[in-house]
Amino acid sequence: MGEKLKAALNYIESNLDKSLSIESISTQVGMSQSHLHRKFKAELGLSLYELIILLRLKRAAYQLAYRQTKVIDIAFEAHYKSHQAFTRAFQKVFKQAPSAFRKRANWFFWQQKYDPFLALRKINMNDNTCFNVELIEFHTLSIAYLTHKGHPNQLHRSIQTFIDWRRARALPPHKSRTFNLLYHDPKRVEPEDYRFDIACEFKASALSKLDRDANIAMLDIPQGRYAKIRYQGDDDQLDQAIYYLFNLWLEQSGEKLRDFPLFIERVSFFPDVAANKAISDIYLALESP
Repeated sequence: MGEKLKAALNYIESNLDKSLSIESISTQVGMSQSHLHRKFKAELGLSLYELIILLRLKRAAYQLAYRQTKVIDIAFEAHYKSHQAFTRAFQKVFKQAPSAFRKRANWFFWQQKYDPFLALRKINMNDNTCFNVELIEFHTLSIAYLTHKGHPNQLHRSIQTFIDWRRARALPPHKSRTFNLLYHDPKRVEPEDYRFDIACEFKASALSKLDRDANIAMLDIPQGRYAKIRYQGDDDQLDQAIYYLFNLWLEQSGEKLRDFPLFIERVSFFPDVAANKAISDIYLALESP
């Protein structure tokens, strides 16, 4: 993917709440309108207009599923002039009305629509990206976590369950750091065996009945040496940074792994920030030298 096309994608993702047109985007990246339109269609399988709609609906879906923003406010942020217009557009892609999606989100039809674009984006991205790896000392941290065990496509339901528990416990992200613990590569494990833990910093000394009823458990992230990558961008490309750390860097460094899963701290989140502005710190536990 050319640098100008990447710049156009970055500009779109950073400005979904603003008025976007092919004229403004082509001016921003220094490419003619006709050439920009052809490049998008050829390399990403979508017209510029289709992509903008898709990315705005993605943000709207995350707001519906994981936030408490009013539907009408979500509609206006997505540049729809009415609740009805937003509902029609949303239902066309997700096959659910926004209110129904908020109650029980079904991501299946979204994935059918979005995955072809995502596959083309990855194919056309350069795969020689290098990431800056730091060696740091991490201090022991107690976390509460919910284990997702099963098909990765159902992970969103576990995330919603954890968010609901977190709200009930008054542990918002600005008060309690957020983590994910990764036990498996979804491409290399049977779907029913896939495990992914959703977690947050937890300062209580013991679990309450509310916690146990929500299947919450406690764990300490152990003190010690870690390799760390700070990744900025959409989760759709996060696996590239994980692969680089766990495979390429680890092999070249000669470091040895400690018995603790790779984990991610979510420093800032989509949809609270633009997808390409989200920050995740990736940690890999290392043996002492």
